[in-house]
Amino acid sequence: MERQLFNTANEYENNRLLARCMLLGIPSIFIIWLLNQLGFFAIDKVVMAVSSLISVALLSMPVIITDCFKISGWWVKYVLILLQIIVAGLLYSLLTYLVLLLFVFPLFTASLYFNRHLILYAFIVTGTTMIVSHLIGLKLHFMPDKPLTTFQEAFFYGIIPLIVLLSGLCFIALNLVEKNSKILHNIFCYSRELQRSHHGLESIFEQCQPLFETRSFYELSRLIIRAVFNVTATIKKNYSNQGASVYYLCVRYEPDLFYVIDKLSAKPRSEMHKTQYYVQSGEKQFLVDIQNNPCPSAWIEITSDTAIMRFYDDKGLTAYLMFQLSVNIKDSITHNLMQAFYNNIQLALRNTQLTQDMIAAQEELVRAFAEITENKSRDTGNHVKRVSEYVKILAYASGMNETDCVNLSIASMMHDVGKILIPKEILEKPASLTPEEFEAVKTHVLIGSELLKNSPGDIMQLARTIALEHHEKWNGEGYLKKQGEQISYSSRLVAVADVFDALMSRRPYKEPWPLEDAYNEIVAQSGKHFDPAVVCLFQNNFEKFVQVAKKYCD
Repeated sequence: MERQLFNTANEYENNRLLARCMLLGIPSIFIIWLLNQLGFFAIDKVVMAVSSLISVALLSMPVIITDCFKISGWWVKYVLILLQIIVAGLLYSLLTYLVLLLFVFPLFTASLYFNRHLILYAFIVTGTTMIVSHLIGLKLHFMPDKPLTTFQEAFFYGIIPLIVLLSGLCFIALNLVEKNSKILHNIFCYSRELQRSHHGLESIFEQCQPLFETRSFYELSRLIIRAVFNVTATIKKNYSNQGASVYYLCVRYEPDLFYVIDKLSAKPRSEMHKTQYYVQSGEKQFLVDIQNNPCPSAWIEITSDTAIMRFYDDKGLTAYLMFQLSVNIKDSITHNLMQAFYNNIQLALRNTQLTQDMIAAQEELVRAFAEITENKSRDTGNHVKRVSEYVKILAYASGMNETDCVNLSIASMMHDVGKILIPKEILEKPASLTPEEFEAVKTHVLIGSELLKNSPGDIMQLARTIALEHHEKWNGEGYLKKQGEQISYSSRLVAVADVFDALMSRRPYKEPWPLEDAYNEIVAQSGKHFDPAVVCLFQNNFEKFVQVAKKYCD
């Protein structure tokens, strides 16, 4: 198989090279014709002209076959050799021993293909053509120099020595081809292995890079499913576009609970306890007890046409991937490439777990601050929870990815963290605030920003921006006089959520607004207090707002 690939890979280029070399014979034909015109040879000028035209046509045909029509069939090399031999025989019938060396070229060019059958073919056809050409030349008296005037002389002193010479050349060519073809075959196989490794590693690096950029297990799972298909497609020897189908990817969310990622939609589908898991593949069915037989030392297990990759951390099995075995793992190159792919997925899972732990720590910190702030005023109730959910609705509707939506939802809980340093009597005052008291309340945005200034992590820095800007207005009449695009998009989302919930909630100084009035107020403030695009999102998702308001009512 490898030898066939080797011959096929070189054949077309050899055909093109041979076709171009044959074009070099055209100037030689022209020189012979010109010398005959000048009287150097005693050949009939018409015969020489016709022979020259036929020879030029035959020498031009290979370029037409290989370059114009780009034909690369197995038979092309045989045709090219045959055309060479015909031209050599045509000239030999006219010029006899003056062009004897032309019969060496078919054998020489046949050896370029490292094909024993082609060399034998060239030898047989060359010998036959040489005999026929010699006899034709004698019979028609074309030869200008006829030292062997009888058939017996031509046969014993001309043809037989030539056949012996060609036989010797053929023997030498066959031996050289056999030795060189083995060497070149080994080089070719080695280069193919290097090429496969190169392509495989390129694919692994390309497909695994996004795995280290995601921060959620859901997004990571989706990327892993895509990477398995693309990497296995590249690893296949023929570089087929068909990669392995992922049956299921299961990721641990709790010590005894795994989450199943569906192979088609790549969305969380169901939860599954540590028991036997049932896998269906076409008409075949397999029962795989993954948790009870974890095999920590085996990075991959083969079951019929199914492959199982297990991934571990210090707490045990963290995820496992089940996919169609579309590549030969026993092949050393494929095994090493799949091992490298496995290691990258393992690192990506650990990286995502560390990121999730950091996000969880930030979330706990945010919730703690939010609870302290909420407890500052006994009348705010579930305000923080509702605002967080409203913001998540708007974020999803705006097209943010899941990670950004969750981060924004968490960060929005800190929008009023600065109120922790505002006197409680001002926050709970049942009457209208004096100008001095209102100015004191307005400082909570600056206080919140200052409190979070040195907090580590993306979520805390996002929370700082929201705490500073959530009272800004689209028309520039907010606390800090920022306007339009100067206000971060996250803060513009929080502004709508915060004001809507404030209108719908009871405060020491007011009663809750009716739902319809609160809705109309938000819409009326489009382009004034709020970003018109965010108000549009609010209108399109108002039913979801109502559901959240009912779920977390005070």
